Amino acid sequence: MVIVSGISITKTKAYRLQLYLGWTLLIAAMEAMSTLKADSGTSMSIGIPSMVDVGAGFLYQAIYYPVLAPLPISKNAHAMAFFSPCRVFTGVWGVKIRTAVLHTQLTSRLPTVFLKQFLQGVATAYRTISVISTLSEQLQTEVRIAFADSITLIWRVMIGIADVGFLASFAMKGLSLHTQVDERWGLEEGRKSGDLQEMESRIQET
Repeated sequence: MVIVSGISITKTKAYRLQLYLGWTLLIAAMEAMSTLKADSGTSMSIGIPSMVDVGAGFLYQAIYYPVLAPLPISKNAHAMAFFSPCRVFTGVWGVKIRTAVLHTQLTSRLPTVFLKQFLQGVATAYRTISVISTLSEQLQTEVRIAFADSITLIWRVMIGIADVGFLASFAMKGLSLHTQVDERWGLEEGRKSGDLQEMESRIQET
């Protein structure tokens, strides 16, 4: 979907439609993810997450263009250099938010009998999912339901955050994309390199 989004933006010279479509697909997919339960079938557990990938793929490529479109081409490299760490930073915060939600929910939802098996508390408990299959049938069911319900809340929180992004995309102007290149790109570096080589040759001559 990253490739499809990039090609469509290149062909149409527009990016807002791709943003709308990406956010819509992502929010719809996360809504579907929030409906998964402990007893959901394998087909749903595999098929629905792929829908999230489709929406995220559209957005991954499309969000570059609202950043670059308002700037002169000579500033694009600087903008991308700043944008990349911002994207990583927000990704880290996304992981932190999901971890906090899961930690809080598991603490209140997991059976006390299960939690007592882990001296370090729920932080260790949700990393030991492999232990669930060794539990008694009743306890296993309770633990699986606790995990499923906790993850459901994660998706609901993510939906709220995605809604903010979707609404923000309506405030973006549909600016024309640049069709020319920066002909001066690299000239300054090339000039410095040439000056350095000239200086080295003069030193060798002397």
